[in-house]
Amino acid sequence: MSASSLALRDRLLEAPWAKHLIAEQLVRVEAETQLIKYNAGSVVFQEGEPAEHWLGVLDGMVKVDTVSPDGRSTTFIGVSSGGWLGEGSMLKRELRPYEVVTLRDSWIALMPLKTFDWLFETSLAFNHFLVRQLNARLGQFVAVVESCRMQSTTAQVAVCVAELFNPALCSATSDALRISQEEIARLCGLSRQIANRALHELQAAGFVRMQYGSIHVLDVNGLQAFGRGMELRQGAPGAMVDVAPPALRFDGKDHRALRSDGLQG
Repeated sequence: MSASSLALRDRLLEAPWAKHLIAEQLVRVEAETQLIKYNAGSVVFQEGEPAEHWLGVLDGMVKVDTVSPDGRSTTFIGVSSGGWLGEGSMLKRELRPYEVVTLRDSWIALMPLKTFDWLFETSLAFNHFLVRQLNARLGQFVAVVESCRMQSTTAQVAVCVAELFNPALCSATSDALRISQEEIARLCGLSRQIANRALHELQAAGFVRMQYGSIHVLDVNGLQAFGRGMELRQGAPGAMVDVAPPALRFDGKDHRALRSDGLQG
């Protein structure tokens, strides 16, 4: 086995859910889980197919999206290195309600359903991980929906970037992420121009630092707070103030916030 293959196996067995497995379980996981390299733009899971594998991103990044009957694509989330996804469809025995596509060349781990079920039946630690994972994923989707419906497009980008560094959902080993502004735009469901403007606003606020082909996150908590409706306090860089969205201000009338892209929230 090559050094690169050994490194990938190490990443598999160092996943948060694997750390508390017993030796027998680790041996079976290593023997039955496939490690496959996908080129950028490859469809790993197709929408509507049976959920037969649990997916782990050992290196790279994928997006989770769906395509409407008229051809419009909507991206739900991005999953970076160290992230795992698809357990919901496995547990419910349902067809995939989305497709998973690689954003760049990626090494993907595919655990068969039978191995997943065996761990679910034999490992309390694995069940604990799944509960934490599902709870974190629910929180992620709530944050995404809130930012899309109630906050500005800059807040949408802040949430998108922050979730790529969420320690409950991935294992980022540095503050840098190799991702282009175009990829961020796709993950956020925005145009490249709007995403670029939002990233510059976040950089000016001190949350991120952009470089060609990568982004450095300087303040994950700040990004998360901004995505929840916090704004920079004037004259105090880095200080945050909670600003309730106009739609939530109660004065007896039904107000709706206007987003920076001109759409009603």
